[in-house]
Amino acid sequence: MTSPKKVLALCTSETEHEVYKALYDRVKRKEEEKYEFMFVKHDTGSVLDLLQFMNKCSLMVTTHGIDVVLSANDYSALVHAALSETFEHIKGPSVVSTFLAYHKYYTRLYLDQDPTPKKYGIVQANTSAQDIIKIATRVIGKHGLFIKPTTRWASEGGITPPLLSNDDTKRLWKLTDAIISKMIDHGFNNQFLHCEFFMVDGEFKLVEVNGRIDPSLPPVYNIVYENGDSWQALLHLGSGKKVTAPKHKGMIGMCGFIQTFASDIAENLLDFDEVAKHPTMMRTLCSPKEMIEQTSDIYATVLAKTCLTGYTVDDLIKRHHELCNRVLKKPDMTPWE
Repeated sequence: MTSPKKVLALCTSETEHEVYKALYDRVKRKEEEKYEFMFVKHDTGSVLDLLQFMNKCSLMVTTHGIDVVLSANDYSALVHAALSETFEHIKGPSVVSTFLAYHKYYTRLYLDQDPTPKKYGIVQANTSAQDIIKIATRVIGKHGLFIKPTTRWASEGGITPPLLSNDDTKRLWKLTDAIISKMIDHGFNNQFLHCEFFMVDGEFKLVEVNGRIDPSLPPVYNIVYENGDSWQALLHLGSGKKVTAPKHKGMIGMCGFIQTFASDIAENLLDFDEVAKHPTMMRTLCSPKEMIEQTSDIYATVLAKTCLTGYTVDDLIKRHHELCNRVLKKPDMTPWE
């Protein structure tokens, strides 16, 4: 009997740990090839020391004879890349290619296909909204403003597949393919790539590139696409197995945030029992006794997220708002638009 492949799942967030445990349960039942999962976790209550975490993972690879590494977070993707460069048998991208996606300034310099030069303004993380607007007006003029920290930060909300004309879809794929080619030139391989764009006056503007899977999208992909199990595809990539391309079924999916500008104990802001009744549509991102404090007058705090599927955008947005109203205890403190 062939020995099972040993998989090291890098868990720098609780979300990763949850999805990998669920993936392991599925592959034990369905996969012809056998896998043995090991989980290396970071204590989410402490600051992540990437070098220390990398050394811990390296020791596990050598001690336990790890064959496959899984990553689905910006931090774990960087460690995965370093492991793939350290151990020849571990499939994964290069550190440089992963860093170009991780650090948004270098994304613009090396990956962005937009021929129009972009203007930048640098602000500190604790800068007030009023001061950011002043700096932006001075640097880029009175235009639309998008604030994105240079490294890891949450920004989410999207519809899949994109509701574009055939011509626009072709243009978008051409831009995406060009970015992928540049990433490959820098050593990107055996990993998911996630690109986000704005469409402004008919032109696509790159928001960011992520050198890893978007953990929010697999529940939606699995419904709206045939062969849409992204976590299984990630496992197959790391195992050297051929990945079957997904095929759209005709539905659309949407991920959204349930947010608040209020400060209080989480259970005073969110109905955790109600969220638990809808595990396929909602997932909490905080614990009931956690203190929610607003540290910015720009960004709301995300309490939970929704993953919805259907056939029209209007229906998805309506259902998202209905869920927000159902689970938020202070809906008047939520940014609805």
